[in-house]
Amino acid sequence: MAFFFAVATRRDILFGIPSPNSTTKFPKPRVYFEDLCMAFLAEDHPSVDMRYKFIRAKCDFSANEEMKTVPIETFNSKTSTWNFSTLSCAPTLSLCSWSVATVVKGVVHWYAAQRNLAVYDPQSGERHLSSIKLPGLN
Repeated sequence: MAFFFAVATRRDILFGIPSPNSTTKFPKPRVYFEDLCMAFLAEDHPSVDMRYKFIRAKCDFSANEEMKTVPIETFNSKTSTWNFSTLSCAPTLSLCSWSVATVVKGVVHWYAAQRNLAVYDPQSGERHLSSIKLPGLN
């Protein structure tokens, strides 16, 4: 089992294992997102080095309108490249900026406005964000 970390700022994304001189700087993303949320996914392949993906999702919330599409950019360690795509949302969602995802079995969960979770499965091949309503605090 390997331990690793990923750190993201507005300018740089670093990845590494917790030992001296072990960080790697990701290539710069191709698209600039002023407000974003992030997800880091690791895949453990026994025959090769660990592979990982880093997903950046744009958060563009207007008080009057939620998003029907969400632009994302995905870094893949296998290809060492960023790929841009757009996810559809039904119902419409607004992701909470600068939140870090919870990843369960490869499925990404981000906080969204109005007590929702936005759910994205990058392995499914579908470019879609689904929604889970969080229970109220009564």
